Amino acid sequence: MVLNFSDASRSITLPAPAPGVYRELLDRLNRPGGQELERTATGVGSPLTIDVPANYGQVFVTPAPGL
Repeated sequence: MVLNFSDASRSITLPAPAPGVYRELLDRLNRPGGQELERTATGVGSPLTIDVPANYGQVFVTPAPGL
């Protein structure tokens, strides 16, 4: 989970806790065309760079296989 309380978009890079595809779920149903916002980690500690809009947050999870 990342939160941005500023009036400008911000980027943050965090180490992945595990390899896999991380999918953003907070705003998933409202994205145009049903597009997924995903970040991929190749291994433990891989950097995941996330752009967070102003005054907003995002929640990334690793979905169960097949979702």
